[in-house]
Amino acid sequence: MMPRKRSARRGPSVFVIGAGKVGTALARALRARGAEVTLRAARKGAPRGPLGVDLLVLAVRDGQLEELVDALLTRRTVDRRTAVVHCAGALGPEPLGPLRAVAAGVGQMHPMISFASPRHAPTLTRGQVNVDGDPAAMKIAARVARLLGMTPRRLPTLDKVAYHAAAGLVANGAVALAAVGI
Repeated sequence: MMPRKRSARRGPSVFVIGAGKVGTALARALRARGAEVTLRAARKGAPRGPLGVDLLVLAVRDGQLEELVDALLTRRTVDRRTAVVHCAGALGPEPLGPLRAVAAGVGQMHPMISFASPRHAPTLTRGQVNVDGDPAAMKIAARVARLLGMTPRRLPTLDKVAYHAAAGLVANGAVALAAVGI
């Protein structure tokens, strides 16, 4: 599942591991905006050899990150050209730390949007995305966010666990409130 050779394109090359709600929505939205995107189901594991992309997005459950990072290192999936980010809201860039030795940078790119429906992706335009991590990773994550029409935010003092809990409560509470009101 290596990305296609470069052609005239408007956006960065992105490889997404995790074909759940978040990964699929990001991949679809990026393709619609002209980015070169490869989407791979997490169950297929890490690809072998360098991907040669600008950004590798790990859209997997928090508990899968450590094992996936180990596999990326073992299979030499990442090289100095590729920045790696994850979408976990309660975690900072620390779980990706072992990749710093081989990647352009590591970080977090967490969309501040509810991905509640497995059938309908949320509109990412005008959404917010929290970016954190190494400068190179934050730079490409912010570029990708802007390509999606989102506003990248850097919130260095953010308590990620409290934020994630509050965001889940607010997003799901709003959906539940709307459903009750119908």
